[in-house]
Amino acid sequence: MNSPLQNTYKLLTQKNKLTIGYLGGSITLGGSCKIILRNGERIEGEEGTIANSYVNRTTAWFRQKFPKADIQTVNAGVSDTHSQLGLYRLEKTLMNNNGHDIPDLVFIEFTSNDWVYGEHSADIVQSEVESLVINIRKINPFADIVIVATNTMDVTNLPKKQVHKNIADHYGLPFIDVGIALQRLKNTDSESAPTERAETKTLKYSVDNLHPSALGYKVYLDEIVKVLEPLLTDNGGALINRAQNHPAVLSQELYTPKMLTANDMKIEGEFELSNSPMCVDLYGTNFDEKYNHPLTDNYIKLGQNATLTTKFNGSILGILLGMQRKIDVNLEFQIDSGEWHKFEINDEKMGFQRYPHTEAYFLKAGLSNESHTVTLKNANENPVHIGALLAQI
Repeated sequence: MNSPLQNTYKLLTQKNKLTIGYLGGSITLGGSCKIILRNGERIEGEEGTIANSYVNRTTAWFRQKFPKADIQTVNAGVSDTHSQLGLYRLEKTLMNNNGHDIPDLVFIEFTSNDWVYGEHSADIVQSEVESLVINIRKINPFADIVIVATNTMDVTNLPKKQVHKNIADHYGLPFIDVGIALQRLKNTDSESAPTERAETKTLKYSVDNLHPSALGYKVYLDEIVKVLEPLLTDNGGALINRAQNHPAVLSQELYTPKMLTANDMKIEGEFELSNSPMCVDLYGTNFDEKYNHPLTDNYIKLGQNATLTTKFNGSILGILLGMQRKIDVNLEFQIDSGEWHKFEINDEKMGFQRYPHTEAYFLKAGLSNESHTVTLKNANENPVHIGALLAQI
């Protein structure tokens, strides 16, 4: 039986070259490993090293185990993003050769954000995760894929975590549940969130009861190595075309994503184009950048009554917004000269997410799967920050 990491092992030992891609949320981005904890408290004004993140620890482990190999990394971890947005930004921020080779081994980490942020049902999350697997291998048919789960509850209590495991099992992918091991240690040390803990309880393995500390990321690495090491074997033969060996799909619907950015649009009225804060070059493991963002193109700061128009193909249309601390979005949109629809978001709808971040929303589903034209207008006196329109085929 072939190992799910056989292609990875062949590239490391025969080609002496491998590109590892990491796709996920803030835990993949890894910034929390730089927060200093002392006597159970977060210390302000001091900063550790990003080398302690799970991405950098895992990469370092590969380099130590295969010292003759040239190992590149692509960290496409973006805070506050889940599988839906991961699918849309997959090609732009990871599966490309913009400054790096197309990844040969891809880690997917979205279980926490699919649970916390995603408004989608478990069935839709399953479609998104399965579409990630299909689209990764559409770009690189030989890619090995690993799914990492960071939730601190068992899959039996989290349907969306279970679908990640279902996809891993169905496609024969390693599924590494680092969250359970971390929670076990946190329980032993009586750790809980700063806002909830008694004076006798401390922070040790996490900085906020979700994001790992440097010590917590070491627990992640130990669990990852425990699963990966025995799988790095070679049963002989050529590289395996993973895409040709896929089983029948599990989901009723799979998605081919298309992200439409400023260069694809006609914009009229008052607007600005900016490459901050939603854009950054995403390649290599950057030891200096604190944040990655989901776009490599300009985003649009659309003024009152300004419009943008573009064509798209697909049955579903969504939008990527840059949310500010004060959230007041009032958009109107029209598809194919039809009726105008409203799309509104305010502080109450956002709940605890009242901080600068990016968020993806559906605008319209159930369209005919063909070419459409959409016009979108900002009906608010305040500008709205639009990163992209999102089409699903």
